[in-house]
Amino acid sequence: MPKLCEVGSASWWSEVKRLGLPLLSECPSDETSINLTFLWRDPNGSEFHSPIKRVYIDINCVTDHHTFSPPSLKRLPGTDVWHWQMEVEKNWRGSYRLIPTTGEWVGTQREKELSPNEDKHLMQRHWWRSLLKAAIPDPLNRQAPNIGQWGRKFSAVHLPDAPMQSSWQKYDLKLKSQESEGSFSGKLKESIWQSTSLKVSRRIWTYTSGEAPNPEQRPLIILLDGDRWAKEMPIFSVLEEQTHSGNLPPALYLLIDPINGHQRERDLTCSEKFWLAVQQELIPQVKKEMPHTTNPAHTVIAGQSYGGLAALYAGLNWPTRFGCILSQSGSFWWPNIGLIRKGNQSNATGWLTKCVIQDKFSPSGLRIFQQVGTRENKLSAVNAQLKDILISKHFDVEYQNFIGGHDTLCWRDGLIKGISYLLKNFSYQD
Repeated sequence: MPKLCEVGSASWWSEVKRLGLPLLSECPSDETSINLTFLWRDPNGSEFHSPIKRVYIDINCVTDHHTFSPPSLKRLPGTDVWHWQMEVEKNWRGSYRLIPTTGEWVGTQREKELSPNEDKHLMQRHWWRSLLKAAIPDPLNRQAPNIGQWGRKFSAVHLPDAPMQSSWQKYDLKLKSQESEGSFSGKLKESIWQSTSLKVSRRIWTYTSGEAPNPEQRPLIILLDGDRWAKEMPIFSVLEEQTHSGNLPPALYLLIDPINGHQRERDLTCSEKFWLAVQQELIPQVKKEMPHTTNPAHTVIAGQSYGGLAALYAGLNWPTRFGCILSQSGSFWWPNIGLIRKGNQSNATGWLTKCVIQDKFSPSGLRIFQQVGTRENKLSAVNAQLKDILISKHFDVEYQNFIGGHDTLCWRDGLIKGISYLLKNFSYQD
């Protein structure tokens, strides 16, 4: 904790900056938990000079996004200090943002102004999404901010007991020193896939890791939501390091841009049209310049959220082309959003799970690596439900839980582990 001096003084804030946020302290009530203290320094000074009325905090899979009263830091009267504390597992990892807000954006005030005929749920959702435009990373978090979905910045928390993400340690050090990925640009190519069947144009990225003795045998790894791994949290230096260390074989990585949220939802929610286009248009386009295997046992599709749903859908339907599936936090509730709403006690299933129950698919040599976070609430339940059904139908499933939420910060380590697991028996033949 900061040294004993006047709270809010320049010397106090200097000590906070030295320690870095959030501050950690023991939790007297539970030895397996720890207290995190978040602080924010109001640049306008005290409440007598500042227009800021709330400082909401958006913590991945902790903050409730379905209320007009999400958690907010509290001002220490007469100072520029805003503070808030939460209790969390000592091995937690997650991301967060702060949202300083003036009076007209205070949620409880917006709720009071609703007319009786307005849809409260819809208006609350609109308010929260609008509020996120003002979200900022924590300026006193000692790590450089990461880029989140749709280019938004967030701050990271890696608690001391959190599982080590050894494959990403060098990346984090580079991020902190603001080094670039430029040394790997020679193997990285960005191009355009103009799909005639989908009638859309999108970016794709291809990356070849290591030196393949026989390029035509090179594994193919398809990463959905490719912009996440190409731009938001660039994975290329990590792939190169993991290939050089022998954890991953030299391979061809194909990253597919979702374009936008609407197109993403259209393509990744069990779309036969999308996957036929990938097989009939995209893969042949890439193969002309970059030879790779057609062996399904050495072809991986990896995705998160909707991407996790899409990856498994592709494997189940085309196991003779896509034999290895890496699904993280898969949206297996789709299309029944009610399955993951708070208070839902239904034993219903999502569409893809129902198809598995109805024996519409055969194991056919398909191998599945499935992950979900302990803080993903109902999403954890629908993932566990599908896992149990897949195993009962004799599918080969490696299932893991990670301590965290619906968070790229958690997915990134599992992505490397999953690719390594699925390709562990691969070797180049002379």
